[in-house]
Amino acid sequence: MLWSAPDGHNQHGGNLSRVGQHHVAVPTTRQGQAHVTLVSGRDGHAKWTVPVDGDAVTSLTAWGDTLIATAFSGTLTCLDTTDGTIRWTHALPAADQIRLLNAPELTTDGTLITGTLDRLSALCADTGQVLWSTSDLAPVDTLMTYGRGLTHGHHVVFPFGGPYRGLTALDARDGTVVWSQFTPPAAPSTVSAIPGTGDALVVRTDTQTLDRIALTTGSTLWSTPIAGGFTTTPPVCIGDRVVAITGDGTIYRLNLATGAPTADPTHIPQQGHQGWGPYRSTGIGIATEPLIIGDQIIAVTVTGEVWAVAPSGSEELAATLDLIPPGISGGLLSREDETYGSRIEAVLG
Repeated sequence: MLWSAPDGHNQHGGNLSRVGQHHVAVPTTRQGQAHVTLVSGRDGHAKWTVPVDGDAVTSLTAWGDTLIATAFSGTLTCLDTTDGTIRWTHALPAADQIRLLNAPELTTDGTLITGTLDRLSALCADTGQVLWSTSDLAPVDTLMTYGRGLTHGHHVVFPFGGPYRGLTALDARDGTVVWSQFTPPAAPSTVSAIPGTGDALVVRTDTQTLDRIALTTGSTLWSTPIAGGFTTTPPVCIGDRVVAITGDGTIYRLNLATGAPTADPTHIPQQGHQGWGPYRSTGIGIATEPLIIGDQIIAVTVTGEVWAVAPSGSEELAATLDLIPPGISGGLLSREDETYGSRIEAVLG
C-alpha cells in the first residue's frame, strides 16, 4: 500500500482526481472537518493537506492547475494544485436541505454547473463568479444526489429525479431548457456518454432498463431490461459492447449498437458478509465506477472484492480487500506506470 489516510481521517463518498502524471487528490474527513490531500502515485508521499469548508467532500473536479472540491453541505472550494492554496470559495444558495453527492458538470470553456434541491447554478471555474442561477426547474427530489449528469458541447444533461421533471438537457450558457423528459414518476437515473458519438446510456431505476438516447433530442434509440436492483454506477462501453453491473451483482453484456444481449446474465457471488454502499443500499453492488484495464473491466464490490470482468462473458475474483466495517466508497483510478504498466489506485472508506 502506497498511502493510507492518517489516523482519525475517514472517507464516505467522494472521488479520486488525477493531478498531472504522478499525483492523486484524495478527500477525507476528520472530526467533522473536510480535508483534501495531494498524494504522490510513485511513493505515497503527501505533498499537501488542506482543510476546506464542509463536513465531507463528496466530489473533486480538476480544472487546469486547480482542483474544485464540492462539500456535501453545498460549499465549493477551488484549490491551487501546486500548494493547496485556496483561490476561491462559494456557498450555493438554498432554501431547502442541501445534500450534494455528485460532482458538478464542467464544460470545455470552464463553466461549472451544479445545484441543490431547489436551485441550479453556473459558476466560472476560474473565479467562482456566478454566471446564472435559476429556481424555475425546481422542485426536484434527487438532483445531484442519486445519478450523475454529463456535458455535450454547450449542453449539460442532468437526471433531475422528479417529482415533475426527469432527465433534462440545458444550455450551459444561460440555463434554458433544450429538452426534458416528464414521464412520471421520473425516478433517479444515471447518464453517461458513449465515447465518439452524440449518444448516451441511461440506467433508469423506475423501469429497470438500460437505454441508449440521443443527446441532441433526448429520444430513446433502444431500451433493454436489466433487473437486479438499484445501482449508482454507470455502465461501461468497451469495443462494440456495453457492460452493466446492477445492485445485486448481476452482470449484463449488451450490443452497443442494438441493445441486444450478447451473453446470458452472470452473477458476482457474495463473498462472506453483506456490505453497505452509497445511500445505505445493501447487497453486493458496485460502489465505485468500474475501470477498463486492457481488455477487462475492473469492478470493486461494497464488500471489498475486486473482480476482473471480461466483456465476452466471464469474471474472476482478482483480490479481496479487508474492509472493517464492510463497505467501499470514494474512487477507483488507473494510471500508466513507467515501470509496472497499468496500476489501480483506490481509496476506501
